[in-house]
Amino acid sequence: MDISSDVAAAALRMLGHCGNLKAGESLFVLADPETSRLGGILTESGRECGAPSALIIDPPSAIHGMEPSSSAAAAMQQADLIACVTIMSKAHTQARLHASRNGARFLSLPDYSLDMLTSKAMSTDFRSHLSTCSDLAARLSRARHVEVASRSGTRIRMEVTGRTANACPGCVLNPGDLGSPPDIEVNIAPLESSAEGIIVVDGSITCPEIGLLKSPLVLQVLEGRVVDARGDSAVEAAWHQVFLRAADDKAWIIGELGIGLNPNAQLTGIMLTDEGALGTVHFGLGSNATIGGLNQVPFHLDCVIRDATVLVDGRVLIDCGRLHV
Repeated sequence: MDISSDVAAAALRMLGHCGNLKAGESLFVLADPETSRLGGILTESGRECGAPSALIIDPPSAIHGMEPSSSAAAAMQQADLIACVTIMSKAHTQARLHASRNGARFLSLPDYSLDMLTSKAMSTDFRSHLSTCSDLAARLSRARHVEVASRSGTRIRMEVTGRTANACPGCVLNPGDLGSPPDIEVNIAPLESSAEGIIVVDGSITCPEIGLLKSPLVLQVLEGRVVDARGDSAVEAAWHQVFLRAADDKAWIIGELGIGLNPNAQLTGIMLTDEGALGTVHFGLGSNATIGGLNQVPFHLDCVIRDATVLVDGRVLIDCGRLHV
């Protein structure tokens, strides 16, 4: 395959540094028609690493969280490392969860491109963030409630008692790990009926129909669900169209709170840079059954806010986007 030396090096680094791929392990790559070239590059790079590598091109999915084809789901169960580069994320699917429980390491790489692969955000030493992610996840796991505020007007509180936070440093070193480089984050699934308040989404909404926001979308949250959305008329229309396609009332549930930690990532309108950018917080609507929650629905959509302040049991964890360690 004819590719530049930069792309070749970045693909090998993705599989080696981020995926911890070793010679003799098996690699499975899942792509769709739009990402088939990238899928082919990663497959060839896997073979260069001495790993038996297979590629399946699935039909495109309409929304994040839709299950892969049966053939892809079966292949996932046999792999040591999975690199999923479909446009729509498969991280919040039962197929991914079963593969992780079976010991597969999973690189979730939705909406990826060659530009992303070689971007500054991907130059981060992901392994150096393992300790910070683990420490923050431990603090969230001990918490009872979390409050999030922002200068734009976000004011929301949610209960997390009994929930275990997830450390996602952007590399998958151990069996069952899930990572999405360049996204470095810690996330937790709040109790599904607990979130109350206002979210002023002033960063991005990570779907092709919306992306980077020029003006905020204001979400009202009652008893864990988004009950109203107000903002630019075009954004409102796109928002409601996305949820109309989901066709499930459980899509409106606040299923995730995530904190971005990658110092080299900036908001671009693309999911993995936005969720992982240092100083941002995101709220995931819909499925959280794969990250420790109880809401199972084939839908997940992240809403990113800038310069957030996060309080855990009344103590400041993030202050206007700056981490308090």
